[in-house]
Amino acid sequence: MVKKPAYEKLQERVKELEQENQEHKKKYEELTRLGPEAALLNELKESEQRMLETSALLECSQMILIHREFEQAARSIFDSAKVLIGATAGYVALLSEDGIENEVLFLDDDGLPCTVDPNLPMPIRGLREKAYRTCKAVFENSFSNSKWMEFIPNGHVTLDNVLFAPLTIEGKA
Repeated sequence: MVKKPAYEKLQERVKELEQENQEHKKKYEELTRLGPEAALLNELKESEQRMLETSALLECSQMILIHREFEQAARSIFDSAKVLIGATAGYVALLSEDGIENEVLFLDDDGLPCTVDPNLPMPIRGLREKAYRTCKAVFENSFSNSKWMEFIPNGHVTLDNVLFAPLTIEGKA
């Protein structure tokens, strides 16, 4: 169960996001009426992206309030983020108590070919280790040509773009 102060803080953030979303919608509608000049089109695209991001954050905040089980909330947030960034596949995992491997909560492979045994341990190393160590999102947009490939087992699905975003609580991943 979420502590009451944290719940109230989350509700306040939801209200802020709703307000931001309304402001972005107004700006989007305004820019749409002005015409197709290059600068306005660029501003329109940026505004639309910010609106989508704000809407996704709002939706995710609501999912945390709706779902009492972590796995359900995590899945809803994952699905929303996957659509927002255009990801094909991904997973959510929890750091093991000893901190040496990931314990997969769920995996969405989108039917991509992979012959790696899903029951094999998933050690904390490579780009994943960097995300945990820094408590920040890290990415590689040319993963298959990167130094991180040495950590990928044979038979793994081809990875073009990779993003690791650790969930942090009180400064710890």
